Amino acid sequence: MQLNNMIKKFSKTSLHFFTGLLLALVVAEIFLRIYNPFPATVKGDKILLRANTKIVYSKPDTDGTMIEHTVTTNKLGFRGENLPENPNEYFKIITIGGSTTQCLYSSDSTTWTAYLEKNLKPYIKNLWMNNAGLAGHTTYGHKILLEDYVIKLKPDVAVFLFGVNDIGVVKDSAVFSLYAQNNENRFLKCFKTTLYKSEAVGVAVNLYRYFKANKQSLKYDYSFDIKTAPHITLNSAESDKIYTENIACLPDYISRVNSIADMCLANKITPVFVTQPSLYADTIDTSTGVNLATVKVGNRSGLWCYNLLEAYNNAMRKVAGEKKIFLVELAQHLPHDSKYYYDFIHYNDEGNKRLLK
Repeated sequence: MQLNNMIKKFSKTSLHFFTGLLLALVVAEIFLRIYNPFPATVKGDKILLRANTKIVYSKPDTDGTMIEHTVTTNKLGFRGENLPENPNEYFKIITIGGSTTQCLYSSDSTTWTAYLEKNLKPYIKNLWMNNAGLAGHTTYGHKILLEDYVIKLKPDVAVFLFGVNDIGVVKDSAVFSLYAQNNENRFLKCFKTTLYKSEAVGVAVNLYRYFKANKQSLKYDYSFDIKTAPHITLNSAESDKIYTENIACLPDYISRVNSIADMCLANKITPVFVTQPSLYADTIDTSTGVNLATVKVGNRSGLWCYNLLEAYNNAMRKVAGEKKIFLVELAQHLPHDSKYYYDFIHYNDEGNKRLLK
């Protein structure tokens, strides 16, 4: 009798809990459909471009004073001028990548895409150039962007800067993966497609990605100060194990890079690959004298992260060489100097200028 009462009490409590949880999710879903304070660039297996937006950010200048910069998107959802009414009369270039291409902490006129456009305009008549960078996106996202948006615009050139976001990305890795669905069974694919129509789920996925990027030191951090950054000595056995796990993802990465190149060439778009630079490296920071090899990046050392990033850069170099694609060696060109970076990965306005020299 006592056991039966306990079971009834547990069942009743569980029912109340799950009923309350369901109601909370319904309320959250309704609220987020009315107003979502965390707009995403991905929903389901599609990329959502936010057109005609204007955001003003505040950030500290080198002397500590707060300065404002403006980030806008055009009718396409890209940064730059709207597509001309007679696009066939223009030479069109689109830059594609993650946050290091989007440059959210630079005003529209001070991104490296904007500086490149200024440098090219005297030499190219009727030049139209847009920045299609999307923070956090990997080559999975770049492929979707090409298929759903870029190819339809028929650009003459597509410039790709990527690598760091792809480190450790496994082909069928995550239940949160919005792109790796082709090999899943029909039930799981249908379930995920339905699930990702939810605004609440979308917010949860974005928060997951944010904390993952934060753990890997990939998020923007304009309060970063290399002079106060901690240093680390790695356990070699643990370090080698994790390094090997990340290197194991390279074949799939190479396949995606090849796919991007083939998509461009098949659609008469000239691809340009750009290797990914970083502040961390096996060297000393020129501006501060800090050892960039031992500085702590996430839970790893700068040298460990640099060697892993270079492995991914080498993969890009390999594909570019095999397909005879023009390659810009930005990883070797941009100095490992903190005066050019907000943090370990993202360039400041001076860095954006230096990229073009």
